Amino acid sequence: MIALATLIWTIVDQGWDRLLADPAGFLSNYVSRLPARAGIKAALVGSAYLMALTALFTFPVGVGAAIYLEEFAPRNRVTNFVEANISNLAGVPRWSTACSASASSPASCAWGRACWPAPSP
Repeated sequence: MIALATLIWTIVDQGWDRLLADPAGFLSNYVSRLPARAGIKAALVGSAYLMALTALFTFPVGVGAAIYLEEFAPRNRVTNFVEANISNLAGVPRWSTACSASASSPASCAWGRACWPAPSP
């Protein structure tokens, strides 16, 4: 936690003068090798495009899945399981879901080495 606080403080301390010197330029300039002309416009535009494309594809899929599950899917163990998981995930804050997902990924265990024992032959 101390390392994170130190990193944030260093970024704010060294970058505050640049931000105050030209706040519009910081947001509207592209990346540059010259620190005085550098900005974050490419990152902002890229993030906006990514959010728009994600919404464009996920919204119809989510609505379609909801309509299918509610109106057309037969009642069986699979649909009951899916609906129970949807109900459970709706009540869980997103940060806790992200933390548990990242903690359970194989990459988070010993940086790429196998977390689980290999299956016996």
